[in-house]
Amino acid sequence: MRSAAANGCHICSLVLKGFNDYSMDAVGPARQEDAVAWYQQKNCRIHIVHEPSSGLLKFDFETESASRNTALRYYFVSRRQHTNLPTSEPLTDHLRLANVKDTAEAFRPKLSRSASSDHTFSVINYWINKCQRLHSGCARDEAPQLPTRVIDVSTSTPFLHISTAPETGRQRARYTALSHRWGVGRICMTKKGNLDTHCAALPLDQLSNVFLDALTVTRRLGISYIWIDSLCIIQDSPQDWEVESGRMADIYSNAFLTISAALSGDEDLGLFAPRDDLLRRPCRVELAGPSQTNEGHPSGIGWETVRIWNQTDLAPLNLAYLYPLYTRAWVFQEQTLSPRILHFTSAGVLWECLFSNYAEPEPLRHRDWNDAPVKFSHRQQTANDPASHIESPVEIDPAHGKWLELIETYSGRDITFDSDRLPAMSGIAKAYKSWMGGLTSYEDYVSGVWSHNFFPSLTWYPNRSRLRWKLKRHERTSAYVAPSWSWASVNGPVSFLVRHRGSSWRYTDSLTSESSWQGDTQPLCTLLEARSVSRNSELDPTGRIRSGRIVVLGPVCESPFVFMASHHADKSGGVVFALVRRDDPTATPITERKNTPFELDVLPVDGKETPATHLTLLRIYPEFALILERIRDLSEGVFSTYRRVGWCLIKGYDSEAPLVRPDLFQREEVLAII
Repeated sequence: MRSAAANGCHICSLVLKGFNDYSMDAVGPARQEDAVAWYQQKNCRIHIVHEPSSGLLKFDFETESASRNTALRYYFVSRRQHTNLPTSEPLTDHLRLANVKDTAEAFRPKLSRSASSDHTFSVINYWINKCQRLHSGCARDEAPQLPTRVIDVSTSTPFLHISTAPETGRQRARYTALSHRWGVGRICMTKKGNLDTHCAALPLDQLSNVFLDALTVTRRLGISYIWIDSLCIIQDSPQDWEVESGRMADIYSNAFLTISAALSGDEDLGLFAPRDDLLRRPCRVELAGPSQTNEGHPSGIGWETVRIWNQTDLAPLNLAYLYPLYTRAWVFQEQTLSPRILHFTSAGVLWECLFSNYAEPEPLRHRDWNDAPVKFSHRQQTANDPASHIESPVEIDPAHGKWLELIETYSGRDITFDSDRLPAMSGIAKAYKSWMGGLTSYEDYVSGVWSHNFFPSLTWYPNRSRLRWKLKRHERTSAYVAPSWSWASVNGPVSFLVRHRGSSWRYTDSLTSESSWQGDTQPLCTLLEARSVSRNSELDPTGRIRSGRIVVLGPVCESPFVFMASHHADKSGGVVFALVRRDDPTATPITERKNTPFELDVLPVDGKETPATHLTLLRIYPEFALILERIRDLSEGVFSTYRRVGWCLIKGYDSEAPLVRPDLFQREEVLAII
């Protein structure tokens, strides 16, 4: 297939791209070649089958060891449904490439050869003008305050411009911002030693193709300034980094637009890389089927030319599935806070604003994105903008649910340094505070959690079904990032069982299908204290922290799993399933059964299992409890101190019978959790 694609077979090129996209998402880029080699060893064959109900052509991969491997499919969509095509056999005799000469006018190219073309920029300018005319919510001050440093591209020699002057204050002007992936190409950085040099002229020969092309895009859009993190933040100054990273909310939300370098994977392709001619043009094929007479009766076999579309040209987009940039944690807040984004991808330029999404192949048709982050504009309260913030306490519960939805999406992103887990959400935290108006303050933000919605925020659990490529595992961060009760204390995607007061309960992971149910969301605990110590609260109160703890009054049960085993000892059928999970599956299992680190199977007391006796349950809700491990006894301080190690459902999963008797929680205790 690779050989055929290299020799110009259009269908082979599209199928090969689909296979590569799927294998990268399934096993990750590090093992993509292994997946390809495995299919080569198994003499992989491809069957092209028609699915009349959806008008899809399915490319099924079959190997010697498995009949139709339905897990590896790639779809192409025709503009028409062909219900008369066979569905139980391959379409070998019913599909052929069309004559290009006969269809050149009907099927014009989807994309120009490069994003640098005049055609592409005319499309971009059309989107910008439409947004400026129709979308008041995307509007920004035409001359916002510039960030501390920006790159001036108005001259032939770009230079680092310092926008703050003692006499006049911060300069005002339009600017763009770049969202890119560190580690790709030459990342030129501003440091203390070259700051003056960069202020005179940037070394163009040291800039990556992404940086150079971003300067060109800014200049061609008639904008004089661009902000690029590695050049506009002094990278070897911890103080400057703290200050400027804490201003991310303002930098991205006030940018006229953000340029997103999604095209670059592990190579520095820039924004204007030449596009594969076979991938940029629509694939034209002919399908055989019964031809029709004037009366509509079949009259033999005829060939009809149809256009085959890659499904990603028509279906809702999944950016994280297609482009590595959108798996990065830092990029998440750039996506969330930017009012307008130009995504430069291998499939063309994509437009995103607060109200619409478009794609270059069909620039007038609105596109849906499945994995788009929750968007809200970072605007200060004004009399002319009543929708920019929460005004009524009635709205506060759904608003806090929105914060937890942001955390669920963000937590699945990759991050290079564990210590950046809270700083990479700092800009969104500031934007959220502004959006909430006067209903919250920085004192209410504790280790990634807002105190007004504290107990729902404790119902997080590591969601294994959202682990990318199935190669990683949840684990506690190697360095201190957050207290054990915070979602930020573990690496990997988390979900919340309940998002706010009055919402339904939800649970899903790789072992069970998603389930939701109506349960009591009135907490049984009282929050007495919640605090964290910032590394530098003056520079960034939502950034890195030194420590954090909560003090809670609530019902507790010591050595709960002894009672659980005893309670179910007389159950018939042998095994009762209890939903009990450790936050870190690499740690010692909750029971001594080493082969069940995720579950606790409560067996009849027959000597085969020794339940853990060193743990305590803190019952947060009638049917949810935290599993705590004692660190310090009461004699060593005012309160006994614990750390969170897991969670469990009191009532059980899909079970009416309680797994831990409610009467065991009669005693209340004040305890501290760090």
